[in-house]
Amino acid sequence: METPGDRLVKYIKQWLKDFSKTKYAIPTIIALACLVYYGVVAFLPVLCFGNFIAPLFMLGLLWASGVRRVRKLLLIGAITTVFFSLILTVVVVTQLQHEDPIMAESVDGKIVGTLDPWYVDKGVPFTFKLRANLTDSNMTVDTACVELRSYDAWDSDTNNLTMTLESQYVNNVTNVAMFNFTSATTTSKPISQFIFGLDLNGTWTWVGEADDKGYPYAIQGPTFKDSYAVAGPVIVSAFQLDFVYSFGPYAMVSGMIWWTRRARRMREKQVEKWQAEHAKEDAEKPKSPSKVPSLDAAMGKVDEGFVCSECGSDVPADATVCPKCGEKFD
Repeated sequence: METPGDRLVKYIKQWLKDFSKTKYAIPTIIALACLVYYGVVAFLPVLCFGNFIAPLFMLGLLWASGVRRVRKLLLIGAITTVFFSLILTVVVVTQLQHEDPIMAESVDGKIVGTLDPWYVDKGVPFTFKLRANLTDSNMTVDTACVELRSYDAWDSDTNNLTMTLESQYVNNVTNVAMFNFTSATTTSKPISQFIFGLDLNGTWTWVGEADDKGYPYAIQGPTFKDSYAVAGPVIVSAFQLDFVYSFGPYAMVSGMIWWTRRARRMREKQVEKWQAEHAKEDAEKPKSPSKVPSLDAAMGKVDEGFVCSECGSDVPADATVCPKCGEKFD
């Protein structure tokens, strides 16, 4: 007896089957894939192979809805990847323009660098400040600089800006030497990174945002306030990233599906060819006489005889041709 649950499952399957035949099926699948992609890049950006999730999810839905032609799968995948790139651009631009200012700091906390303002307009100056508190008054800062790395979609510029020593103070009681440096500049690039460098008695020390092992790396900033200016280089990188790491695996899996189906068709055709060749060979071979004795021979009316394998007629034992159908015997 069919239960209500079975009827519900049957209804859902039938509805999905009917819906997959409508003109809304593919747009709905693309929208669902975009929703999954947004969830991955916005909330799980560090997930390994995260870029594979949305395209493979979409490929599964397309296959389940009856879209099996590889050309159509690739076309839908390319169109969806464009939407993926736009989503990634919006997410990255939003993150870049809503970051909290980060202070560059050495592992021991004695060297500190700042940027002000964090968000700027094109052509508006911004200032880097660096303070070094050295516990050894005999140690000096020969040179201080800030390395400004401006990001572009096609290249990146690196400028080493020499910082100006604003003040220097030595506390003979605590044996602490304090150095304050500043540097003001502008940039035409909407996205930049910076890291400070100090020449301490001939040895260069770099100060940025330290990782878990204490190694300094560049800090993101300054960033333009204009969202469209920031989106310019981001969107190009987003297209490059998504067409390589999202559409690439999607196309590879689609290609594997195409090759598997093609190989299966080739194998089936080869089997059909072999069967046809064997049937032709069998048809050309002369047939052996039947070993079944004829009715007359079994009843003792004739001494010998057999039944024709083609028409079933009684054939004398010494006959080479069936007297009824003309079948030849060895």
